Amino acid sequence: MRCCAIVLYFTSPTYFFCLFILFSPVFDTLRHFLQTKKLIKILQISIFAAIATVLTFFEVPVFFAPSFYKLDFSNVVVLISGFSIGPLAGVLTEFLKVLLKILIKGSTTVGLGDLASFVAGVALTLPSAACYKKYRTFKGACVAMLLGTICLTAVSAILNYFILLPAYEILFSISENTIISLGNTINPLIFDRFTFILFIVCPFNLFKGALICSVTLILYKRLSVVINNLFKDFVK
Repeated sequence: MRCCAIVLYFTSPTYFFCLFILFSPVFDTLRHFLQTKKLIKILQISIFAAIATVLTFFEVPVFFAPSFYKLDFSNVVVLISGFSIGPLAGVLTEFLKVLLKILIKGSTTVGLGDLASFVAGVALTLPSAACYKKYRTFKGACVAMLLGTICLTAVSAILNYFILLPAYEILFSISENTIISLGNTINPLIFDRFTFILFIVCPFNLFKGALICSVTLILYKRLSVVINNLFKDFVK
């Protein structure tokens, strides 16, 4: 029976298919692809996205904003991805992070909060990484992160004023006055949508950008070197 099984295997289509792949140009092409820098970048982005996703589960509130405004350090990893690989890699890392979080944790805002998180992450990462790509110095990194923080704050303010606050009112039947009152309990100067943006959204994103960028400056070289060394001997 064993001999019959061996004979059947070596005369099966699977065996001949394996031989064809092994000794044909297809195998050389596949092996070449596995050793290209493009694949290495994909693997690096995947690792960065996985680390960033884990960090999204560790959120902390801030004292100067309502409890639904929380900070996490996932954008540190996204920024490092953008700095070490490129601006588009940073955007892709942010997208994968948000997608993985939705798949693992689900969404409590029908995707609205996740979309806002993605847009904010891109607003911080894309200009920062693009600027740093052109000026790869410590000073260039500082200027890049300052630019990213300004973009993050501006985009978040516009997004909240024209889209998010009205959308929450429509989708979840939460009146704008309820949200404004939450801000008013923290800061008496808040009495309408504009002052909510001015005294809650803008300070929150300025603080978030400054904190994320400061941590990135400390960790960038260390973490990017570790990730790069994982694949150093993989490419010929």
